[in-house]
Amino acid sequence: GAAGTTGAAGTTGAAGTTGAAGTTGAAGTTGTAGTCSTIGHTGGDAPEVAGPGTFPTPAGGTIVDGIYDLKEFRIYPPGSVDDYKRQETLKFAGNKIEQAGKGYDGKESTAAGTYSTSGAMITISVTCPGAQSVALPYTATPTEFWMFDVSDGNKEVHVYTKRP
Repeated sequence: GAAGTTGAAGTTGAAGTTGAAGTTGAAGTTGTAGTCSTIGHTGGDAPEVAGPGTFPTPAGGTIVDGIYDLKEFRIYPPGSVDDYKRQETLKFAGNKIEQAGKGYDGKESTAAGTYSTSGAMITISVTCPGAQSVALPYTATPTEFWMFDVSDGNKEVHVYTKRP
């Protein structure tokens, strides 16, 4: 079918307040009501592409604090590439993670929570918009973060690039 029109960018929420000094500061307050993240998805459209070579093995690694934009949505067999485009941005800071995105259907999403890593698995404990926990295989380098989707027989690698 015909491509849909791109929606207008949402407004950015106000920054949360800084926590009290100490070993662990108090959590900052959320910005605009109804949003979970203060970042926007400004990384441009990330296309689906055929994964190069064989499906990689998740390697874990140290996630460097910063903002990462989705660059590619790599699809390996038996999956097939569609014309879908997505926008997604992740922010890692300490053990906190924020997400802002727009799905291939144009639906906006934001989320926030904390994360921990063990081996080649990242466990994300979402606290906003609702409480849930998800564990996914990952690979991190100083400049990239790869999240693996192997659910329901999928073989996908979501490749994020760290902003300078």
